[in-house]
Amino acid sequence: MIYINTEIYLVVAVVIYRVMKKLITQVQAFVVAVITVGVLVVSPSIAQAGTANACGIATQTGDIKVNITSNQWIFSTGPETGLHRPSLTASAAIPKGSYKIILEAQDFSDGRDKQTQPKEYYHVQLKNGSTVVATTGRTQDLKDFVTHATWRGTVNEKLVVGSAVTSVKAIHSAYVDSSNPNSVMPRCMVLRPVDVAPSIDIIKRDAKDKDDTQAVPYGGNANFEIVVKNNGKANLKNVTVTDPVTTSCAKSIGALAKGQSKTYTCTSTNVKKDFTNIAYVVGNSVITNQQVKDNDPTKVTV
Repeated sequence: MIYINTEIYLVVAVVIYRVMKKLITQVQAFVVAVITVGVLVVSPSIAQAGTANACGIATQTGDIKVNITSNQWIFSTGPETGLHRPSLTASAAIPKGSYKIILEAQDFSDGRDKQTQPKEYYHVQLKNGSTVVATTGRTQDLKDFVTHATWRGTVNEKLVVGSAVTSVKAIHSAYVDSSNPNSVMPRCMVLRPVDVAPSIDIIKRDAKDKDDTQAVPYGGNANFEIVVKNNGKANLKNVTVTDPVTTSCAKSIGALAKGQSKTYTCTSTNVKKDFTNIAYVVGNSVITNQQVKDNDPTKVTV
């Protein structure tokens, strides 16, 4: 009978355990490397290098700015949902009007300075619920072989938005294209109103005959009609009528929408001599805050 020392069994078991542990570690490292390479090839912008820069579009009074995202990308490869989605949606409150459209795109990732992506661009749908109201032009392709690339510029000089907008949807303009792993961050957009020159008109006249001259008896009353109209392309606020001679004709109207008018009457009492009465009106554009004004005289004879 052959006897084997148990110590030999123990030594062999320890050796086998160590060999297997090392083998498992190497396999794990290989799997991680494969996954990492896969991520860099398929989704070059997921492995981030730094963070998104703040939206760099300079705004003016009256501009509408929409921050679409600061940490998500859209991809040319799709699918519609999941990590490689081709679009992102952001809420917005944009009134009907005409706008100059300025977009900003960014992309950054570890290893991006060694990559080329020939189709890093996007466009935006302006939507009211599920209805597409308008679609912008697209951004230009981002610069390759840099760690962090940014493009911002005008994609529409005048985009007509026919109804109010409740959301914007940034869409990769190359979708569906799986030939290259194109990714882009639709950072932000600015809508700058155009064709919104404000204007206001005031008429002061004889309340009865609707002309610019009225005759009254000595000590009688002169009755006026005042018509204030917003004849510009922007809604107005702070609309105010002043009349230094006939203070009863002064009035605070407030808001006056495009095309809207306000008519009222006023009286100058105990008139004893001829005079010319001038009414003045001012208001401000709700878009640019630009002030507009007008005046109109009327004559009273005794």
